[in-house]
Amino acid sequence: MKPFLKKYLFCLRWGLQVLSCFGQNLQPSTLPLENIYVISVIIYSTLLFVFLIGNMQTYLQSASERPEDIVNNMKMEERLKKLKKVEELGKWEDAKLESLCTRMKPAFYGDRTLVIREGEPISEILFVLRGKLWTYTSSRADIGDNNGENVRLREGAIIGKELVSWIQAQPNSSILPISTRTIRTLRHVESIAITAYDLKDVSINKPKPPEIRPRSLLKKCNLTGFFRSRNRENL
Repeated sequence: MKPFLKKYLFCLRWGLQVLSCFGQNLQPSTLPLENIYVISVIIYSTLLFVFLIGNMQTYLQSASERPEDIVNNMKMEERLKKLKKVEELGKWEDAKLESLCTRMKPAFYGDRTLVIREGEPISEILFVLRGKLWTYTSSRADIGDNNGENVRLREGAIIGKELVSWIQAQPNSSILPISTRTIRTLRHVESIAITAYDLKDVSINKPKPPEIRPRSLLKKCNLTGFFRSRNRENL
């Protein structure tokens, strides 16, 4: 091998080691085969690292999209049905309930996780989709107590319904109602939530009317068929 190629391989190997931080423990001589080996190890290690980062980004992206899918996969009728289970919300206008449906967000809690503590303000309404919870007062915190003070909640339970009564009674108040019970999860809980801010905003403000696109406006006014018939006459 020509002296120039030997020097080139040596400089290339040295540069790759410095820039990539791979193969730092390899100290080859000026022999071409040793330098080629180190260069191949560095390139292979760099490719593996790039693939690892790419897979991690894909995993994190799919994990972040999954909570949103829980809400997006629910049809509007299913969301409205859950809202109307709250007695006070059942009296609201359909337009306001539909506006609330668009503001639903996913909420997850792990095993034995505190959801809300007795004496703390209630900041959201939770509609439990999956999982089990345990609610109790500070005077009755024994999970095995069956005296009626402790209650186990399952899917379909609604937490924080007091927010609706609070907003209706004090629409201009910024002081949230206080929880009279502590709620913890027994198992992993999946739920959808409506914050106190969104609930209050929809309650006070009128919902925006849906946008009417030109095509839907023509269809609503029955003008699409008119234009089609005129085109046929011209032909």
